Amino acid sequence: MHLTRLAVIAFAEPCAVQAEPSMSVEEIQQRAAALRQQKAAGSAKEGLIEGVTEEVRLIKWPAPAAAALNTLLVIGIVAGTAATLLGINSLLAEVSDLIY
Repeated sequence: MHLTRLAVIAFAEPCAVQAEPSMSVEEIQQRAAALRQQKAAGSAKEGLIEGVTEEVRLIKWPAPAAAALNTLLVIGIVAGTAATLLGINSLLAEVSDLIY
């Protein structure tokens, strides 16, 4: 069963293997295998803490101002939703008291 170039790229590590348009499927497979071997050799040396710190360094963190703005936006939306639901609940409670 032959793998297409797309399938080989999909099964390779997304950031580690960068396929060039002129690369053959075999070249992509060789490159992916070499990277897997390097990672296996490196993972024997590295522990959990080193792996976590490496992943944390790869994260693109938002700027503090953007994080604060997004936090305030979420708090505002939650507060507005809570106030709206409290108002609807109070209104329905009054209507229920009138009916029953």
